[in-house]
Amino acid sequence: MINQKGIIILSDDKFIECATPEEAVTAIKTEYSTYPNCVGEMLENVSLIGYSVQDAVDIFAIIMNDLESDVIIQVADGDVITRGRDNLKTPIN
Repeated sequence: MINQKGIIILSDDKFIECATPEEAVTAIKTEYSTYPNCVGEMLENVSLIGYSVQDAVDIFAIIMNDLESDVIIQVADGDVITRGRDNLKTPIN
């Protein structure tokens, strides 16, 4: 089992170690600043390694909110939950 966490930029076959979701958000935003296409196309080329599915959803929600002002919601048992910073175990300022 691999205990490493990070992101892989598939188009460049580059691994960036990210110990926390906060570091993953920062790394993805840094990569986006050098990417020639839209955020959606860039995210197609990012793979999260070592994170839970829920962390991945929250990382995606933060990126989309910060870069595109999108809001990602989850509907569970009739409750609507806004996903993002408030749901991470490691808060991102």
